[in-house]
Amino acid sequence: MKKLIQITSLFFLLQLVFNPIVSATVDEPVIYFWTQEEAASLYGFEADYVKNTVRLPKDGYRYQPFCYKQTELEVLERFQLIDSFTVNNTSSTEVETQYNQVRLIRIDWDVDKEFSKNIVFKEAFFNQISESVQAEAKVQAVASLNEAYPATPVVVESGEKMDINVYQQGARSSGILYWKKYSPSGSFIGIHSQKTIGNTAPIDAVTIDVIK
Repeated sequence: MKKLIQITSLFFLLQLVFNPIVSATVDEPVIYFWTQEEAASLYGFEADYVKNTVRLPKDGYRYQPFCYKQTELEVLERFQLIDSFTVNNTSSTEVETQYNQVRLIRIDWDVDKEFSKNIVFKEAFFNQISESVQAEAKVQAVASLNEAYPATPVVVESGEKMDINVYQQGARSSGILYWKKYSPSGSFIGIHSQKTIGNTAPIDAVTIDVIK
């Protein structure tokens, strides 16, 4: 006889009472099915990247944020881990398993301070990412899955192991920041620019990896 297991994460009610989390419902997550061998080479590469720090010259001139031009964008299907579970079927019969979210996790953006302190750069950053990936980019994302996934339960045979990993997707943007440069007296001198790479923000999308 088959058993149906709905996996739910541990949820701390007191944390929600004193630290309310505002979530956004994700319409339909991207679901992948992998073997254990395939999954062994799947993880880790998206975290391996270079991120530079922008530093304005200390030369007595005034620099006014002007615009940000995105030159490169990479969608990260596994930006940050939201949840992870393992099922070891030690029973004598097969079981059917689904993932049902309970815990809500905040995922923050990871950007140069110039984006976080200057509204001109921040708005251009979000607008260009959202337009490129057709999904909203945010300073902070809390994904909410209102249904159990996969829609068709996964069969875990007797003695078999299955892992489910749930990820917040993100977008990594690189480009050029531009400032208007003014003299101490207020005269316009010209345009100053600097390259910035590896700035990442969560987007309204979730990836679920089912590994068995």
